[in-house]
Amino acid sequence: MAKNLKAALVRLAKTACGGSHQTKEARVNTVKAFADHLQQAGYGNLRDPAQIRTTHIASYAASLAGQVTARTMANKLSHIRAVVAATGKGTMLKESALSNKALGAAGGSRTGTKTAMPDTAYTHFHTAVSAKSAAAGHVMELQRALGLRINEAVRGANAGTLQQWQKQLQQGYARITVGTKGGRPRETLVAAHERALAAVTTALAAATANGGNVIPAATGKQAYDQVRNAYAAAGMVGRHASHSLRYAWAREQLAAYQAQGMSERQARQELSQDLGHGDGRGRYVAMVYCRKNG
Repeated sequence: MAKNLKAALVRLAKTACGGSHQTKEARVNTVKAFADHLQQAGYGNLRDPAQIRTTHIASYAASLAGQVTARTMANKLSHIRAVVAATGKGTMLKESALSNKALGAAGGSRTGTKTAMPDTAYTHFHTAVSAKSAAAGHVMELQRALGLRINEAVRGANAGTLQQWQKQLQQGYARITVGTKGGRPRETLVAAHERALAAVTTALAAATANGGNVIPAATGKQAYDQVRNAYAAAGMVGRHASHSLRYAWAREQLAAYQAQGMSERQARQELSQDLGHGDGRGRYVAMVYCRKNG
């Protein structure tokens, strides 16, 4: 089996289910683990994803119990459901036995584990990252100054994009179009636009000196890996992984909106759009990015 089934699951995960690059990558990793589990659990006779039954999914869920959080389990199960649905078995997936509650994946919190990186920690990590890779240091400051995801900052670290941001920031905003989740562009109003403009101008100078790219790498993946490795080597993991830079920016942005006289609800709605979540997810933004105990 396993090679045939795993290859078929991976193919579906990549081509039949949609989603951003990160979502597809996570889905592929999940279905690979699912196929390995089925082999180890004695279901080695399976050859085709269409042969997957309720018992197979329940078996995999049972193997995850106690090993990952309910939220992580729910995410993994959603990956499997997407692939199974692509085989035309959507009706089976509606069975009560395959609900998150029945499989032990209910009740997971979307609050997350990251916190906003304090300024003192930022100074420490930025110094350490820059010592290992000046390019990664520029990317880190772009993330912190513009509220970018790491992929957005890496993909945007080129002369063309940086020149666009430089012009836009002189008007107080930046249009994020590269590396975004789901390929959805967004226009972000930047409260601390002077810091953002300085970060972009410095990165642009580095890109110009390096033939057009801030990060000296042959491919986008190599550039991404170079930055991630520099972050990890500097200790930016766990609660202070790169997303905590975005959390810190979000809190700063929210405070700026409220200082302008906006209600907390309105400020959250504006922030949600700045982060690329849309204007209807203010509650989510408050819960994840602006937790008072985070």
